[in-house]
Amino acid sequence: VEFMQLLRQFVHVCQTIGYAHSRGIIHRDLKPSNIMLGKYGETFVVDWGLAKPVDSEEEYPTEGKISMQSFSGSGSQATQMGSTVGTPEFMSPEQADGRIEDVGPISDIYCLGATLYYLLTREPPVSGRNLYDIVERVSGGDIRKPRELNANVPKALDAICMKAIALKAEDRYQEAEDLAADIEKWIADEPVSVAPDSLLDRGRRWFRHHRGLAVTGLVSLVVVAGIASVSSVFINRARLAEADQRSKAEDATEVARQTAAANLKLANSERAAKQEAQSRRQEALANFKQARSAVDTALTGISEILKYYPGVQRARVGLLEKVAEDYLKFASQKSDDEEIQVESGRAFLRLGEVRQTLNELDRAEEAFGNGEKRFREILEVNPGNETAALELATALTKRAILAELRGDHAPANELYDEVILELRNRVKTGKQQDLAREGLATALSNRAGLQLSLGDVRPAESAALESLSLYEQLRKESPEKKNYTVGAAQLLNILGSIKNQTGRGRDAARDFQAGMDLFKTLIEEEPDYPPYLQARATLSISLAISMRKFGNIPAELAAYDVAIKDYQQLAESLPAIPEFQENLALTPTDVAQVWQETGNSRKAVEILTRAIVVFDRLYQQHVDVPRYGEELGACSGVLGFAHASLGNLPEADRFLKIARDVFSELVQLNPAVGQYQHRLAITNSQVAQLLAMDQQHVKAIETVDGALKTMTALVTQFPGVTGYGDTLASITARKSLILADAGEKTTAAVARKTAIEQWQKTISKEAAPAYQYHLLKYLLQNTPRLNTEEKTVALSLAKKCVETTPLNGDYHVLLAAAHGLSDQAAEAQKALEQAATLRTEPHVRDLLVEAWLLALSGNSSKAEPILEKAREWLAENQPGNTEM
Repeated sequence: VEFMQLLRQFVHVCQTIGYAHSRGIIHRDLKPSNIMLGKYGETFVVDWGLAKPVDSEEEYPTEGKISMQSFSGSGSQATQMGSTVGTPEFMSPEQADGRIEDVGPISDIYCLGATLYYLLTREPPVSGRNLYDIVERVSGGDIRKPRELNANVPKALDAICMKAIALKAEDRYQEAEDLAADIEKWIADEPVSVAPDSLLDRGRRWFRHHRGLAVTGLVSLVVVAGIASVSSVFINRARLAEADQRSKAEDATEVARQTAAANLKLANSERAAKQEAQSRRQEALANFKQARSAVDTALTGISEILKYYPGVQRARVGLLEKVAEDYLKFASQKSDDEEIQVESGRAFLRLGEVRQTLNELDRAEEAFGNGEKRFREILEVNPGNETAALELATALTKRAILAELRGDHAPANELYDEVILELRNRVKTGKQQDLAREGLATALSNRAGLQLSLGDVRPAESAALESLSLYEQLRKESPEKKNYTVGAAQLLNILGSIKNQTGRGRDAARDFQAGMDLFKTLIEEEPDYPPYLQARATLSISLAISMRKFGNIPAELAAYDVAIKDYQQLAESLPAIPEFQENLALTPTDVAQVWQETGNSRKAVEILTRAIVVFDRLYQQHVDVPRYGEELGACSGVLGFAHASLGNLPEADRFLKIARDVFSELVQLNPAVGQYQHRLAITNSQVAQLLAMDQQHVKAIETVDGALKTMTALVTQFPGVTGYGDTLASITARKSLILADAGEKTTAAVARKTAIEQWQKTISKEAAPAYQYHLLKYLLQNTPRLNTEEKTVALSLAKKCVETTPLNGDYHVLLAAAHGLSDQAAEAQKALEQAATLRTEPHVRDLLVEAWLLALSGNSSKAEPILEKAREWLAENQPGNTEM
């Protein structure tokens, strides 16, 4: 009785799902735990969290033919994400394979069949030792019949269940109502569509339905049978004699037939052999592709999903290791057939990706190299094999990305040269032009990123513009492919960074904002997709840095806030992913620099002390990844400088030495990367200032001279990077202050003049407000020495800073000081009041300028208490701030 009740309630479930399908909705996660039974026979289907409209699209961007380098905050390679959804034991094969385009109402019918299977056997259709085993069995249709687990299961229900969970969608029930109808027929003791009745079954069913008539008929049948048995003895003897004669005639005919067949087979043997060989070749290739596809599913459909979930990273590593073994088997296949050779070459590339994911960089390089070798061998025999040529470009690109990751920039550049030349030819003359264009766009993008990191901004811009143009063409032709939108947004980030370095700050900001807008659209469609959140955060950081060059502190902090919220969402939902923790530490490091510059060193130290723990752990674990070292060095340098501002000289010395050691190592390992030398020079100049604070002037001057030597070489080597010129001027200015503090007034004056000239030269190339502000601030630190011309220059600089960035309180304060130098008291007071309206917190510079202006106007009595407030502010916030 209970079983029949459950079957009737299962019919209700089928009808519920049928109704949902009629309204255009599929459930996608139907299983026993999502069906609730009420006390009075109610049946509820719950947990529609994975449900979606039938006609809606769910596209997950993939690498396509060639890997795309990611320009996220951590600089990692972009990943490929599959789309497996549902509960593995009850999901359909198309769900297990991640074939989103095939998931529809027919997939829900499979889930209904899996639920019926559980009702009949108390076990799910498949089980296994781990997730990989389960999905592999689902994909292969490796399911035992319910009657093999429970012999009491009726044959008809067994047949109904197995039809519902058929491997091929076309072999299942096509409507949920059809499944319900067969169950209802079985309950009513009627024939079902999937199990035609045998003669015996029909007899049994007729007997059950006509029991009285059947008993009467049975008695009559016994009487008739007695009479018939006597007659049958004589009839049977005659039948046997006839059968013997017939058998002899048939034997003779069969011999003749076999002889004719042998002759025909012999005549057609050559043609048959050729057909059989071709058939076997096609079968072998199909089996090879099917096996590799199954492993691809494990890698992209499961492993990449697991990447974004906590608590399963060890299982993911185990899965990747097994996948690597499988790829190695595929790649080692020996065959003279070109198609199989191409497939084995692709397997080598996938093996390399797995090795790279496992951080086995040497083994990844070996696999990519083997793939390249395989494709070159094919092209030697058949130069016209376009597929092999495109896959060779893929192999070279993957090798280039790996070389970049390891800091081997020259080999990476050479590889990109070869790829770009080949793909440009394929775009013009090849048949597979779309694939060639996509590959070319990716290679150019990667090349632009590499050139940008090396400081070659002009060729980087040319490559980036060509790549962006290709992506825009592809987007226009195929707007549904989101990976083209992603590529275009990442190119805008590269172009913005290039423009920032070449004096086009406003254009850069527009590029960054345009890239953020593209990702905003993608995130609205898929709000929890990690790569989109990562990429938008990266662009937000780029925009923040752009705003810093304009001195627009509120805009800078607002952009950082967008990035931090994205990283927090990622880190909170996926706490086991190191990359998200890295970025969540990296962005606050940038924010800490803002707090340091605006006077809140204690808050900066608090933020940086937490961040440096993350960077140190990552660098210790991955010493061969340069970016972790750069992040550790940058954080240590800012933390050391913040401690110096607080007067904590031992702590400042400790962290600045960490930064110097890290950047020295990076420069030694990567001598062609200008940014590492730049960072080292800045760190050494900070060390020099620390030595001067400790009255070690000789050592301080030696250290700052080393920094100046480095920066002079960088300015000569990279004349287009105006930021290097600004840094050279700043370090020269620092040397002048150290010399003045040491009592060497003559050499200090020479250094002062050199610093001013260097700033003016840099500003003539790029009139960035930040560069003008640095020069203005330096001039105002030496107020007694300013001549009339320099006072005019200071006022002009201050006005330009305020005009370009009217929301920066620092600029208005220094404008007030510049007006004071020119005896313009009213204008000075107005600028000071404007600065106060823009401040969220008071700064010592505001108090000093206010006191100085009062003193200039003869109000020393009013100036003295304000100056005392400034001293109190310094004692509380930045007691080690030598500038103030």
